[in-house]
Amino acid sequence: MSRVILIVPLGILLALEIYHLARRKGWDFPLFFFGGALLFGIIRGNIVGLISHAWGMPRPYSFSQPGLRLGFTSLVEPFGWAFALYGSWFLAEGILRKVKAWRGEVLPVAFVATLIMGGFSYAVEASATPMGWWHWLIMDVGDLFFYAVPVVGIMDWASVGLDFLLPFLLMQLPQVKQSRWRFALPLIFVVHMATHCIFLKVGSFGALFEVYHYLSIWALGAAALFFGAKIRLQDVRTHLWSATPDRLDALPFISVAGMLAIGLYATGVVSGDGALLFSLAPLAAALLLAAPGVPLVPVAALLAVGTFLDLRTAPVLLVAACPVVYRFFNPHRRSKLLVAPAVALALAGCAAYFPWWHWRVTTMEKLLALKLPATPEVVAAEGSELQRRLRSYRITSKFAGGEGAIRRLLDASWDERDREIFDYAVSEFPTFGYAKVDSDRLWNAESKNAFRNMLEEARAVRD
Repeated sequence: MSRVILIVPLGILLALEIYHLARRKGWDFPLFFFGGALLFGIIRGNIVGLISHAWGMPRPYSFSQPGLRLGFTSLVEPFGWAFALYGSWFLAEGILRKVKAWRGEVLPVAFVATLIMGGFSYAVEASATPMGWWHWLIMDVGDLFFYAVPVVGIMDWASVGLDFLLPFLLMQLPQVKQSRWRFALPLIFVVHMATHCIFLKVGSFGALFEVYHYLSIWALGAAALFFGAKIRLQDVRTHLWSATPDRLDALPFISVAGMLAIGLYATGVVSGDGALLFSLAPLAAALLLAAPGVPLVPVAALLAVGTFLDLRTAPVLLVAACPVVYRFFNPHRRSKLLVAPAVALALAGCAAYFPWWHWRVTTMEKLLALKLPATPEVVAAEGSELQRRLRSYRITSKFAGGEGAIRRLLDASWDERDREIFDYAVSEFPTFGYAKVDSDRLWNAESKNAFRNMLEEARAVRD
C-alpha cells in the first residue's frame, strides 16, 4: 500500500508537469528536459551505487520495495528527482519574476531552484520512513535546523540543481551554444562525484563531499550576485511562466501542493511525531512566495521573522531572503559601495559552515561514545545533556539512521543492560521487515554470540 501511495501520485503529478511544459514550449522541449533529467538520475544513482560497492559499504539508503531497477538504481529515484527539479525550477522563476531587478538571469534561477530542491528533499525524506518508502542506513545526529532527516540527503538533492539544472539552463543560451566551453559544463557533476570517490576527511568538518556540498551551493549564490547580469535567458523557450500567469500555470502548483499534501499526511498523521511537520516549511514557503498575487516583500519578511520562533524553521529564511537580497544587490545598477558588503555576505555564508558542522561532528562523537544510563548516579552526573543526547539518538534511530542505527542502539543497550532503550529498539525492528523478535528471549541471551544469532534469524525472514 505504501508503494502505491508513492508511485501513483508521483506518476500523476509528474504528468501534470510534463503537460504544462509541452503546452508552454512544445513537445520537443519536455522530451529534452525530462528525458535528460531521467538519464542523469539513472547515471547518478548507479555511480553512487558503484562508489558504495567499491568501498564495501551498502548504499546510504534502502528501498522497502525497490520495484524496477537499472543497475543499482530504483527507477523511483530518477522520476522523483525529475519531478522535484521541474517544480523547483518553476517555483524559483515564479519568485524571481516578482523582483524587478531580475530580467531573466540564469544563475539566480539555478541558485533559488537549488535551495528549493533542498526543501523538496526535507519534505520527502521526512515522509519516507513513516510511509515505509525507504529508510537511511547511515547514522546521523539530530540537527539544529533539520529535524530527524540526514543533512547529507538534503544536500545531495540540492546538488542536483548544480549538477543538472545549471548546465541545462546555460546550454540553452545562444552564446553558450556557440562556445566550445559548453562541453566543460558536465564537469560540474564529475567534480561532485569525485568528492564522493575520494574518502577524505577535512579536519573535524566532515568528509570532502560534505564540505563540497555546502561551499558549492554558496558559491553559486555568490556568483548569482556578481555575474548574474552577464548570463541572461535570452531564449524565451527557457521561461516556464507566461507573461501573465494563466490557468495553465496552476498545474505545477497543483503538483507541488499534491506532494505537500502527501507529506502532511505522512508527517502529521502516520509518523505520530508532530515535530516532523517542520520538514514541510521550506517547500510550503516557496510555494506561497511564488503564487501570483502574493506580495513578495511583506510575505518574505513575515516568513523571515517567523523562523526565529524555532531554529528548525530556519531553512525557510534562505528561500525568503533570496529575492529580497537580489533586489537589494541589483546587478544592473550595483555601485562600488555595495561590492564590499556583498563580498562580506558571501564570505560570512561560507564561514558559517565550519562552526555548524563542527557542532555536528562533536555531537556525533558524544553520541557514539554515549554510555546508556544504567544507574541513577549516571543520570544525575550527566543531567539534561545526557537526556538530550538520548532523545537525539532515539529520533535518529527512528527516522534518519534507519536499520543501521537501530542495530547499533540494540547492541549498545544489550551491552549496557538498559532495558527501556532495548525494548524501544526491538519494537522498531518490524519497521524494517524483520520478523517480530521476542524481547525477553533476546534480552536473556546467554552470550553475545547467541544474541547476534537471534538477530540473524530475524533478519533471514526479511531477506
